[in-house]
Amino acid sequence: MEESVRRLPPLPVQELTPEFKARQIELARKSQERLYPDDWVFKYVEGDGVEFEYGNDFVECGAQKLYHTHEADEFLPYFCYLDFAIDRTPGWSFTRTETLAEGYPRCNARTKRGGVTQKGWPPPFLRDSNRH
Repeated sequence: MEESVRRLPPLPVQELTPEFKARQIELARKSQERLYPDDWVFKYVEGDGVEFEYGNDFVECGAQKLYHTHEADEFLPYFCYLDFAIDRTPGWSFTRTETLAEGYPRCNARTKRGGVTQKGWPPPFLRDSNRH
C-alpha cells in the first residue's frame, strides 16, 4: 500500500485556515444527523496546538459496518491501520491510539503540524497482548 501511495502525485500543502476548520466542524455536525445508516458519525475535536492541531472522534464507522455485514470483523483492524500507511499530507502527522475495531468507544484520529506519521509493523494491536 505504501508503494502505491508513493506513486501518487504530491498533495498541496494543507493549511489550518478558519475555512478549513469551519468545514470540518460542519462535516462533523452533519454526520451526527445520521442521514445515511452505513456512514461515519464523528465529532470535531479542537487541539491545543501542542499535542495536536485538530482531530475527529469517530463513534460510528462506515467501514466497520461494512465489514460486520460481511462477517469479516476480524480483518477490520488491518484495514484501519492502512490510515498510517497512506497518510501523506505534507507538513502534517497523523496519530490514533484507539479504534472502534479494537473495542474502544471511539477512533481518536489526531492531526499535528510537523512531525512524521509513525508507520511501523507490527501494528500496536498485534504487539499489545492487553487488548480492549
